[in-house]
Amino acid sequence: MLACNYQSREIIITAGNLLDEILANAEKHDCNLIVMGLREGFIADNSIGNTIKLIMCRSKIPVIMVPPPQ
Repeated sequence: MLACNYQSREIIITAGNLLDEILANAEKHDCNLIVMGLREGFIADNSIGNTIKLIMCRSKIPVIMVPPPQ
């Protein structure tokens, strides 16, 4: 089993189209995963926001959606 001791956090503040900026920064930083938080009521509404849908369609890397805490 491999352990990763990577602990760095980086906050990126940028202006522009949300979809384009997320995908551009994922590529720029050589990310291998995009994690997106879902809004409350996501499960009940059975719908995915437009931004998440577009990122899932256009991303070259896996996208994980994390529901809000109960």
